[in-house]
Amino acid sequence: MSSHWAKDMIEVMTNRGMITGYGDGTFRPNETVERQHIAIMFNRVINVTPIQEAVPFQDISSSHPYYEAITQLQRAGIVEGSNGGFHPTAALTRAELAKMIVLGFGLTPGGRSTFQDVTPTHWSYNYIAVLGDLAIVHGDQGSFKPNEPVTRAEFTAMMYRAFNLIQ
Repeated sequence: MSSHWAKDMIEVMTNRGMITGYGDGTFRPNETVERQHIAIMFNRVINVTPIQEAVPFQDISSSHPYYEAITQLQRAGIVEGSNGGFHPTAALTRAELAKMIVLGFGLTPGGRSTFQDVTPTHWSYNYIAVLGDLAIVHGDQGSFKPNEPVTRAEFTAMMYRAFNLIQ
């Protein structure tokens, strides 16, 4: 971590109790984030307000360790599944996180994306565009890589920027 690009943001978010590392004292910034883990981390950063009734996911039982966190995000309209499932162990994509941030922080989707790999027909275009406009996401040499998995460092950086924007 000593020379990682997101070191300062990770330390701030860790000190605020919004993210945690592993039991062995590491953070593992380059590891990808599973959808089930994002529910816990997201709920630590923002207070979600339910706007709809819970709709059970076929692949999340009430005994699942993240059932409550996932259900809270679903009731708040921040996450949804596909084909009746939440797919808890699937990697969260950068596009999916963009949507979660926009919905979770109450931002208005829209704007004009300058990322060369996010066309206006991409399902997450409006979410990514507003995050780019607000400098919550910066991309990588003109690309956003919407279908790539989110790393722990990328998640932390996006949440740090979004959190500081609304504070």
